[in-house]
Amino acid sequence: MNFFSLLISKAYAANPLLDLSGLSGHISTQSDVGITAIFQRIYDFLVAIAFPIGFAAIIYISYTLITAQGNPDGYAKSKKYLFYMITGFALIIFASLIVSLILKTFGTSS
Repeated sequence: MNFFSLLISKAYAANPLLDLSGLSGHISTQSDVGITAIFQRIYDFLVAIAFPIGFAAIIYISYTLITAQGNPDGYAKSKKYLFYMITGFALIIFASLIVSLILKTFGTSS
């Protein structure tokens, strides 16, 4: 484990959603090279960038909601975007649970 990954793992130790075990900088072993491992790394990367972008979008949408100032079209549009953003966050958070549930239903272990 190098210094950077140790620093990152200490900074995100309280967040159970982030798995930083892949940041150690080691050469992949045979257990790391599967299609599921590749998809897991892609999913982890997308989740890691989705949260900051999503929070920035929620702040922007909230700003447009506040500045609508009586404009019914602007208010309805901002309210609709806020609903979509919250729904997207819920899908991101529960995506891993949904996939494991589907795999268990069809008898495949992840």
